[in-house]
Amino acid sequence: MVRTEEKIIGTFSYDRYIFHIAVPSTPPEGIIVQPANSSSLVLAWTAPIAENQNGYIREYQVRLVEIDTGVLLTYSTTEEGIHIPNLHPFYRYSYSIAAVTIGLGPFSEAAIIQMPEAGKSCNIQGDTV
Repeated sequence: MVRTEEKIIGTFSYDRYIFHIAVPSTPPEGIIVQPANSSSLVLAWTAPIAENQNGYIREYQVRLVEIDTGVLLTYSTTEEGIHIPNLHPFYRYSYSIAAVTIGLGPFSEAAIIQMPEAGKSCNIQGDTV
């Protein structure tokens, strides 16, 4: 094992094949966010392209930051999507997602969503990544 720039990189051989394992070099792509209601979000994405995965993706980490309070909420999932309940109506949240192989890859560029009032649409700031 070799450790460089806080990214663990390893190479091993098995039955005449050589495998290179490292953290993902790019974040997940095509991130879509949609409020399920005034207190929960659904996020979906696709894995980084194969040549940037650098191994088997074990999970994804999702970061939400309550903009007004600075509270950091983190979630892990093995799926390419997640439902996040128990959020606050009218709060603004910053969200970003990273893939994990043997370590944590880079997070996607943060975008902001404002939670709607019950029965109202939401305001998304920033582009779909």
